[in-house]
Amino acid sequence: MWRLHKRLEQKGFACFNGKQVPAGEDWRVWWAGKTLTCVVVVPILSPPFFDSEACCDELTFAKNKSRIIIPVGAEPYGTCPPAMDMILMRTNRIPPAGPFDVTEEDFERNFEQLCGLLAAHKVANAKKTASTQLVHTASGHAPTSTS
Repeated sequence: MWRLHKRLEQKGFACFNGKQVPAGEDWRVWWAGKTLTCVVVVPILSPPFFDSEACCDELTFAKNKSRIIIPVGAEPYGTCPPAMDMILMRTNRIPPAGPFDVTEEDFERNFEQLCGLLAAHKVANAKKTASTQLVHTASGHAPTSTS
């Protein structure tokens, strides 16, 4: 879903994800630092996301740090692990069922809905933080680092 990431940046939202971890850095330290400065985390739901222990850790960290979570459907998936389901069940998934981008029209409609929610949270949180409003787009693939 790099397309979503790029479009969000074009709309003025600063984004980050685990695939952007600089070589040699500990991805957990990098990701946690970025998450502490963001307002919203956008997990990209897919089978690899649910199979990733790292993604479960990231989602739990975001929830524990009171970040707003707006999940986006990327691919059809079967079951959601209970630990993730406990967090995701209280969120507004976009779209409510199925993938975000079945058609170009679906992508545009869902993208505008996501941008509306992000903008609303950015305005609502403007007084709470002076830092750049960052959006985490979780790829669903465990980030790696090299030493």
